[in-house]
Amino acid sequence: LVIDRATDITLNNSLTGAGRLVKSGVGTLIFGTGRAVIVGDHGDTLVKGGMLNMWSDGRNKFGNGTWILDGGTLKHNYSSNTGSTFTNPTSVIGSGGQLWWEASNTPTVVSNGPVSGSAPLVYNATNKCHAFIAGDNFAFTGTATVEGGGNGIVGFDNALALGGPGAVLNVASGKQVGIRFNPTAAEFAKFNFSDTSILCAESDLNFTLDLSPSGLNKDIRMGTGATGTFRGAIIPYNNAYRFACRNEGYRSILTLPRPNTLTGARSLEVLGAPAALGDQDITLNITAANDYTLGSTIN
Repeated sequence: LVIDRATDITLNNSLTGAGRLVKSGVGTLIFGTGRAVIVGDHGDTLVKGGMLNMWSDGRNKFGNGTWILDGGTLKHNYSSNTGSTFTNPTSVIGSGGQLWWEASNTPTVVSNGPVSGSAPLVYNATNKCHAFIAGDNFAFTGTATVEGGGNGIVGFDNALALGGPGAVLNVASGKQVGIRFNPTAAEFAKFNFSDTSILCAESDLNFTLDLSPSGLNKDIRMGTGATGTFRGAIIPYNNAYRFACRNEGYRSILTLPRPNTLTGARSLEVLGAPAALGDQDITLNITAANDYTLGSTIN
């Protein structure tokens, strides 16, 4: 089934069968705005242009085939707190494409399917959606860019999710990226952080986070997408522990319960979001004694 339109169209009917769905043209194809339609099992979904927008509140799905991106965007929308776990493989070919998750509530979405290809890819999560990349993406060797807006965050569950040899992860200026594992120096080297990037501790983490490798941007900040707890030690790049958030209209709360997480001849900097993003803030809960000696700056 090929749907080629230059204008937007909404379909609220069921789609079943073993064939391939092809979305082309610059318009947007919306499935299930009323969130009552079941898009059943079918073959691959190829997005060659524009956007294929799926309301994915646990009722709709894109079948079991491969998502193929070649110049288009595949978007999942959520209006409830019901998240999803996807196992569909993603193949990024030709001019690449975008995987986008958006929610008006706060669902957690996990994408377990493998990503492959060498074309450019964008991971995007907006509004309040937290999307975690968790598949074995060793076959992805291209450049991925992490975007986001509102309280949305893209995170990575494990080292294989970062991609294979040659893969690069650009974290756009002022954007945040989540981690739910302890990256090594080699794994951190896949990231290209800007001076306003924020590395977010998602959920409850307990390990030594080493931000000192020379390949990291020295101004990288630590935060959380909504609420998080970091129980481990932190080795900063220079002599400053830096914390910040970028949430647009939402408060981030990061708790440090471990004694002397902040230690030695170092300072503490707690910053709001970059000025261009407005009046967001972070609450940093330090619930144990720390012995850092070079003072604190809170903006």
